Amino acid sequence: MNRSVSVLGSLGLGAALMYMLDPDRGGRRQALLRDKAVRVANSTATAFETGVRDLGNRASGLVAETRSRLKAEPVPDEVLVERARSAIGRVVAHPHALKITAHQGRLSLSGPILAEEVDDLFGFLLAMPEVVSIDNQLEVHERAESVPGLQGGVHREPRAELWQENWTPGVRLVAGLLGGGMAGFGVIRRNLVGSALGLVGVGVLARAIANRPVAQIVGVRSGRRGIVIQKTFHLDAPLDRVFDFWGHPENFPRFMRHVKEVRAIGDGHHHWVLAGPAGAPLQWETEMTHVEPNRLIAWRSLPGSRVGTSGRVHFADEPGGGTRVHIQMRYTPPAGLLGHALVALLGSDPKHAMDADFSEMKSLLERTGQLEPTPPST
Repeated sequence: MNRSVSVLGSLGLGAALMYMLDPDRGGRRQALLRDKAVRVANSTATAFETGVRDLGNRASGLVAETRSRLKAEPVPDEVLVERARSAIGRVVAHPHALKITAHQGRLSLSGPILAEEVDDLFGFLLAMPEVVSIDNQLEVHERAESVPGLQGGVHREPRAELWQENWTPGVRLVAGLLGGGMAGFGVIRRNLVGSALGLVGVGVLARAIANRPVAQIVGVRSGRRGIVIQKTFHLDAPLDRVFDFWGHPENFPRFMRHVKEVRAIGDGHHHWVLAGPAGAPLQWETEMTHVEPNRLIAWRSLPGSRVGTSGRVHFADEPGGGTRVHIQMRYTPPAGLLGHALVALLGSDPKHAMDADFSEMKSLLERTGQLEPTPPST
């Protein structure tokens, strides 16, 4: 087992050295790697300072709260109302539908509320040391239908901070240090327990750095946001010409350096071949989901594709002539955010490559009379 791991490690190291020491592009790749390392170091220092400051603020708040509980001093009615309103926003989907008044520590609540939220609301308020009692005048409804004050809103569930999607800077700092320590222990202790702790440590460290759910980091699910790219640019070319060019993705290899081939396979579907890290090809298929001539093109990758992507491109005439193009795109590379980080490390980050590619496209479309006919779809 150890011999196999050593062989695989040696092969991986050799491939990485060949990639970085390539006579033609090795220098540029090394420079990119140095620049990215400097940016990572700077962002890590900033995150560390922010985390320390957050932990300090939490400690000060905890001390102040402990003192207030021990002294149990009354607070002005208007202060108590604001604290109560801040608390109910954590557990009630329609906090603005409730009216809150206070008098000498006694809260009065009125307004519509869903029955499933009542217990959490009272639990939060009664936990406040300033609250003596609660006068319940709430209108409790089992369902929100036909109740104007309960329309819309977001259902909220109180959750421990570790189970929330976004961690605060202090939690990220503590979790990152803990995960790094566990990963280091796993490297030192090369046994079953050490390997298990090391694997968990790597997961915790990645979770703290990315500040995304673990399932999204490893690509099990893309999450609500994924990797989002937006860009707006102007082309000094007629709208119909620009739209026709974009309506045939077979044109994209002409200006996108990493797109090796786009082949129409019928019914608005296209097969893509992309040059991934170290030249390894990535292939997937997409479908056009919505097309409005000279206005909009929308697409998405087909289920089961190695690269999950979707997006919309809006087209509009510019008042002074030319065409405005606005792109909204999100994607999930293989292995989720870890895959995106690897791609960025090897110098193929789509967010940065987009600028160069679209500059090339702009030049291509603006060369009047030099644009070859759009290839027909099959």
